[in-house]
Amino acid sequence: MFKIGLRFLIVAILITVHIFGCKFVNEEKKSKELVVQCKKLKIGMNYEEVSEVMGQPINVEQFEKQGRLKERLYFPSPRLASTFNQCVIDKESGLVEEIVCGEDYKLP
Repeated sequence: MFKIGLRFLIVAILITVHIFGCKFVNEEKKSKELVVQCKKLKIGMNYEEVSEVMGQPINVEQFEKQGRLKERLYFPSPRLASTFNQCVIDKESGLVEEIVCGEDYKLP
């Protein structure tokens, strides 16, 4: 009877690890695909164009730079990335001025 319980426990653990492992792999694949999507953004795009490519941002931060109001849009990124996929939009013109995708891609 103890062997049946132990086998059941081992099988249950293996199934749990498999399920969570698959979920992690799928999330990581999706976030890497977002970096590829982010690299499709161009300086001069408007908010609607950015949203079509990236979807809705996970966070929006307003700040002022050189007397002009800006919005930094944050999008999901790969786990353990040192920075989020992001872009900066000038509120007056409504156009993208800066793009950061992953750790190795920045415009301008």
